[in-house]
Amino acid sequence: MRKILIWITAVAMAFAMTACSSSQSGATDTAEAAVIGLLDAIKAVDQAKVNQYVTPEDSMYSEDTATTEDVETTKLLFENMTYEVTSAEENGDSAVVKVDITTLDMSVIMQQYMQSSLELADSATAAEEITQETTTQLLKDAIEQNKDATVSSSVELNVNKTEEGWKVETNASFYSAISGGISEELFG
Repeated sequence: MRKILIWITAVAMAFAMTACSSSQSGATDTAEAAVIGLLDAIKAVDQAKVNQYVTPEDSMYSEDTATTEDVETTKLLFENMTYEVTSAEENGDSAVVKVDITTLDMSVIMQQYMQSSLELADSATAAEEITQETTTQLLKDAIEQNKDATVSSSVELNVNKTEEGWKVETNASFYSAISGGISEELFG
């Protein structure tokens, strides 16, 4: 049971970090392009690209790398995410970009995942070990069975012009939107 809880925490951290590979710098011409670039990088689970659209001080920035399996599992969470920029207002070196984001409803997925995990734990004998591969498969199954359960959120993002281009300031509303509400559920 402890391993399951540790793994759930690891999945939640993956949402927050969108882990993949190392940083690179990149430039964007508009605030809207920076937000679009960031969301596309998240969908692709490409941390190097994510780093191009945020500053090193932003919590979305990471130089961590992830295993291929972690990336593949995380892609399942984000591959069907859709978004639409509804407005972008630039004012000198700052801007506000509003975006509607639709992604998997993680509260539904996590309910099924937890139920399946508890059922597995109850049925396992003392000699059987519940592996990370087993719990990863349970998560994949929960995602596949609930891929039509989505949630939509409107998010307002501040974007600032730097020497490297426009950089997005991520916030709690953004994390909640891209994680299908799971960051709100876990970290309130």
